[in-house]
Formats: sequence, C-alpha cells, structure tokens
Amino acid sequence: MGLSTRLLLEGDEERVDSFLKPHTPFAFYMRSNAKRGGLRYNGQSYQSDYFGVFDSDVLVGVLTHSWLSGVQLFAVEPRFIPPLAEALRLYRCQYPREIECFLGPADQIKILLETLGILPSAFSKEKEGEGLFALSLLKTIVPSVLKKAEIKVRRGCLADVDQLIAWRHDFNVESHGVPSGQKTYDKAKAEISGRIQDGEFFVLEENGRMVSFCGAGGFLPDWRGVDSVWTPPDLRGRGYARAVTAGALLMLRSEGVENAVLCAVRPEAIKAYRAIGFERLADWRLDFLINPVERL
Repeated sequence: MGLSTRLLLEGDEERVDSFLKPHTPFAFYMRSNAKRGGLRYNGQSYQSDYFGVFDSDVLVGVLTHSWLSGVQLFAVEPRFIPPLAEALRLYRCQYPREIECFLGPADQIKILLETLGILPSAFSKEKEGEGLFALSLLKTIVPSVLKKAEIKVRRGCLADVDQLIAWRHDFNVESHGVPSGQKTYDKAKAEISGRIQDGEFFVLEENGRMVSFCGAGGFLPDWRGVDSVWTPPDLRGRGYARAVTAGALLMLRSEGVENAVLCAVRPEAIKAYRAIGFERLADWRLDFLINPVERL
C-alpha cells in the first residue's frame, strides 16, 4: 500500500499512545498533551494538531503542532519524516497558525527542516551539544545543598506567580534566544498561569527567600518532564539548580512518579543534571525561529 498521512482525530487515541509509549523519553510531551487535551485542536491549553504517517496502515511516525506554537516529531525511520513535513505544510497553508519552534531528536529535526526548506539562519540561537536526558527517580542523587536546614523545596503557589513569570521570561530569553519584551513576557505569563494550578512548578527557598525554580509537569502517571530550571545570575554557583530539581523529583517520587526526562544544552546545566543522576539518551534540538511563521 505504501506510505500515507492524515490528521489524527478522536478515535485514534489508543493507536497513537500505543505507538508512542515505547518511545516515551522522545515523545513525552506528545503523549502527555494527548492525555490531557485530546487529539483535536480547538485553541485550548494542552491541545495540538496531530499528524500521522502510516506504512501499509501501520502508524510509523507522529508530528504535532501544539497550542504553544511548537512542532514536535518522532518517527521510527528517517524515510517517514518527509511525508509528515508535507502534511504539516499543506494543513498550515489551509489553516494558518503560528509556528515558533521545532523540537525532537536532532537527526529527525534536521530532515524535517530540510524538507520544509527552513535554513539554519532562520533560528534565533545556535545550540551545539544539546541532549535529551532521562532518570529513573529511584536513582535520584540527593545533592548536599538540599540537606541543609535552611533549604526547602515546595510547590509554587499563586502568591509566587509574579516572580515566576519574570523568571520564566528571563529563562526563555537566555535559553532560547527569544527577544526580551512584551510578547515574551505575555507568553511566560500564559505558561506560568496555566500550569501553576496543576502543581507543575517547584521553588527552592533559602531561609524563606525564593532563590530558584523549576517546572516538572505532564499528565502521564509514571513520567514527568523537567523544564524551566532557573536561578537568577547573581545567585548561581551555589548548587540551587540541582537542589530544586532533585527536590521536585523526590516529591514526585513520593507521589508515585517513576521517571523524568529533560533536554539541556548549557555545559553547567548538563553538569548539574548529571550530578543528580540524569543520563544522556540522544542528541536533541529545541530551536526557536527568529520570525515565527503561520504558513510553511
């Protein structure tokens, strides 16, 4: 029968999850968003457009375009990627919607961007050495900072929102190379406001003062995705990032979560994550366009 592609809709949920589950570290956000938002995009948080490529009616690749304007991809073979790229291109030509970034295994994103004709110069920041890391929470290494009496990790609350929005804005500017300004601030506000009530943000306090935070969210029972680990520049070098991350994971472990996944590129961040037990799985890409597009 050959290859075919189509938009995935209600009724495809079990098929999609069965395909992605063995590849959860690579497809965590696709699985998680499908669990929370379903497969149909109606403009709500956690929703995405889902595209599938089939080889003789067997699902062999999935591409998503999320409510946060990100495109993610996972396919079992490189030859399945160009049909997904064309499916996305045709659908966005008919139904324009902003695309801001691309994420997934580095070799697969390279093929996707080449098929779409998007050049490296279109992206805001060159990132060499970015990796995907995973950890079984039973193997979490507790950093010495976390053992100090004056240190505490807790879930973020509504009283923390203004500070967390400012930190998330700064995180996006530094980590993703997006411009500082109102648009980036508004996106940070939407991200923090939309997730804090789900208990997805954790803060580190030293003597009652917030000094670092991280996100650790998702809607799979056994996995969480770590993101937005941030310490203000004037407070760095004290082990806060690894402490807030480890503290969050220990809390999640006590609640039955078994595994965590994250991506990282900065050497100091990779060093911190390795120090608490994360191991590198693959090369990864999370690249932001200088000028987001609605059509490809």
